[in-house]
Amino acid sequence: MRATLLSLILLAGCATFPEVDNATSERARQAVYLELRDSDSLTQQAEFAITADIGASLAARATALRARAAYLRRTPVIAPVLKRAMQRAMRDHPKLR
Repeated sequence: MRATLLSLILLAGCATFPEVDNATSERARQAVYLELRDSDSLTQQAEFAITADIGASLAARATALRARAAYLRRTPVIAPVLKRAMQRAMRDHPKLR
């Protein structure tokens, strides 16, 4: 049963569909399309240098991001007062016991 179904699917893939082929306009057939290229060839062609200004700017930004991350690590997500109120409400709620 599965082999028959698979055979029918494979045969359907070999069929031609003239409606689809005819749906493409002459203008679309003659259009210029971009060339597809792999990323390796693009990165090999890329020529850029990190200047001293860009390097200093990136270093300053990295330092600022590290400082912000350190601040966020030591800052609680939920304020302690609110956290205690939430825990008290959960403890006192009749359906949560």
